[in-house]
Amino acid sequence: MFQSTFKERKKSSVNVSSVSGLGGDWNQIFYTAAKGAVTNFTRSLAMELGGQGVQVNAVNPSFTLTELTQDMTQNEALTTLLFS
Repeated sequence: MFQSTFKERKKSSVNVSSVSGLGGDWNQIFYTAAKGAVTNFTRSLAMELGGQGVQVNAVNPSFTLTELTQDMTQNEALTTLLFS
């Protein structure tokens, strides 16, 4: 059903993953596993439907400074890695 809907309507799919899903990250086991699954799902879907005119992409943002990640900036080693 999923594939036929995309094929019939020539739709696009944009999935949100993370750079962590491309190669892993420390202390983020479940997050990187989930984002890796999104990345590989996107690749597989693109291979499956790309030849039929369906465009499939993923957006992979990196570290984003928000209220939830603000405490992480107190880690000098991490900030050196992220911002240098």
